[in-house]
Amino acid sequence: MRSRPGLHAAPPADRLPGDESGRGHAVREGRRRPHGLRARSLQPPLRARLRRAPEGDGSPLTVWYHVRDLDAGRRFYRETLGFTETYFDAAAGWAKLRHGEMEIGLAQGEPQEDGGVAHVDVTDLKAEAERLRSQGIEVGVVFELHGEIRLLDVFDPDGNRVQLAQELTAG
Repeated sequence: MRSRPGLHAAPPADRLPGDESGRGHAVREGRRRPHGLRARSLQPPLRARLRRAPEGDGSPLTVWYHVRDLDAGRRFYRETLGFTETYFDAAAGWAKLRHGEMEIGLAQGEPQEDGGVAHVDVTDLKAEAERLRSQGIEVGVVFELHGEIRLLDVFDPDGNRVQLAQELTAG
């Protein structure tokens, strides 16, 4: 079984309440904090979660980012990447924005270096890369996989990574 960094097979003590087998679950461990403890979360198998949510059911996948300046972050995602704001709570310091099936949650705070990565589909990745570069936005290199998909990493003003993707072949 191949493992990914930070994911471990769950020992019996880490089973979900009411779960008899514990098979297929994973424990995600965070970095060790100054007090010596690690945050741990138990996750059910990805395949089972994907089977439960039919494609195109309208439920977005949400990735959360911490941003130092919430207004600047909201502006970046709306004006630069074309997201639509669906919720904003100034008092609590957070907002949600959506682009297709991807939803981003922004929360006021110090950016996390090991956070999630939002995946956004675009129709012309190379043109999008040029447009973003011309605006002075930090972007990576266009990466093409086997003539099937192009990928590009884009970084918001706080260094949070968003991955743009263009499917090249009909699936």
